[in-house]
Amino acid sequence: MNFQDRPTNIPAHEALLAANLHVLQQGLELLAQIDDEQYTITAGTLFAYGVGSHVRHCLDSYACFLQGAPQGCVDYDKRERDELTARDRQHARARIEWTMNTLRAQSADARAWQVRQDGPHWAVSSQARELQFLLSHTVHHYALIALILRLQGFEPGAEFGVAPATLEYWQTQQTSHAEAVCAR
Repeated sequence: MNFQDRPTNIPAHEALLAANLHVLQQGLELLAQIDDEQYTITAGTLFAYGVGSHVRHCLDSYACFLQGAPQGCVDYDKRERDELTARDRQHARARIEWTMNTLRAQSADARAWQVRQDGPHWAVSSQARELQFLLSHTVHHYALIALILRLQGFEPGAEFGVAPATLEYWQTQQTSHAEAVCAR
């Protein structure tokens, strides 16, 4: 397929937006289930950063995306690093809700974007690719959050911190396994 013949990113935009909203909703639901201590506790060498620090980091990345979206120019190195989000579970919930509402207002954008992360160089990207990044990045940090909470004796749920593709794979395996059992 030629570059010019590629499909438009509008359906990708809708699917990626929905996936990002889904993981952010998972975060909201989790924060409603844990207490302030579980949100902020660290355990030295086991985990130097608590749940709140990971939530803050994810939300700071979304904020960079949303700030740069109108110009198509996202600088992830200029994260706010909002410490209140890391310490205050209710503030984090409000920020997640704001992020979700602001993401819902994003329309598909097919132009080339400029993105910078972890250094002085800018790269060409797209809105869809940055939504992919945010999804993967958030799931990665949710996996760390799940581990931190499990070490505290709290179960966040089997799907929390698991990539959408992995969840789809698990579903196909369960279906295949169930069909194999019935065939016996």
